[in-house]
Amino acid sequence: MNAAHGNTITTAEHTVAMLMSLARMIPQATASLIGGKWERKSKFIGTEVNNKTLGIIGVGKIGAVVASRAAGSGHACDRV
Repeated sequence: MNAAHGNTITTAEHTVAMLMSLARMIPQATASLIGGKWERKSKFIGTEVNNKTLGIIGVGKIGAVVASRAAGSGHACDRV
C-alpha cells in the first residue's frame, strides 16, 4: 500500500525530540548513569536552543513539519 503521509508527523516529531535531546546532552548523561557513574550535573548542562539557527535541508513533507514544530516552540522560521 502507498502511505504517503503515514509516518510524516511521527518522523518530524522524533527529529525535533532528538535535536532537543542532543542539545541537552541527554544521551551522554544516560550513558554515564548506566555506566555506574554519578557525575556532577554541570558536565551535562548542554546548550539552550533559544536564539539558535535551525537549518533544514530539503523542506519536503517531513522538513515542513519539522519547521512547523520548531516555529511552534517559539523559533522563527523562514522558508527558503
